Amino acid sequence: EYHKTANLETLAPSMDICVSSNFERYLFHLCGDDAGTLAKWMADFETTGKLTITGERLEQARKVFKSASVVKAEVLETIKLVHNADEYLLCPHSAIGFAAIGKAKLPPSTTVCLATAHAAKFPTAVSQAVGALPGPPEELAALARLPLRRAMLPNSLEAVQGFMRARLAGRSSRSWARENTTIMVACFSVAVGI
Repeated sequence: EYHKTANLETLAPSMDICVSSNFERYLFHLCGDDAGTLAKWMADFETTGKLTITGERLEQARKVFKSASVVKAEVLETIKLVHNADEYLLCPHSAIGFAAIGKAKLPPSTTVCLATAHAAKFPTAVSQAVGALPGPPEELAALARLPLRRAMLPNSLEAVQGFMRARLAGRSSRSWARENTTIMVACFSVAVGI
């Protein structure tokens, strides 16, 4: 069952998404890459807030997925346990995955848990588990020392494309890297197709 419920704030903001695009991509493969079937499923889901997979497709999904629910206290405890045992700070998302290994009864000797983000991105959550945090890694700290560059652009595809073309014109990959230039462009409701 994939049913919409109230969106609750958690320690792991990427987990607070009611409709995940990654899941929709999986559903596309689950229905045999049939865009028509997926479109019907998603339209029904949009109307009813419910998507229930049954029968052969459900069995197919169960062959490749296991799931577990991890609550806030378990997330914090997992961050603390891993930090104490291995001197490694998990981010909340990674802690959920790590805790789920045991809850889903996956064999720890053959299961890999990949960290999804650096713990420094979530200081409030991580400090609840381990207290005072170490400083950020040098790569992250270096970003704070760079000059802030921004440009306010109209909410239009043409404006963003023109800006990016002008910024990139004449720059070789060497000069780009040598200048350590970081461009951040905030585009609201604009798809950039350069």
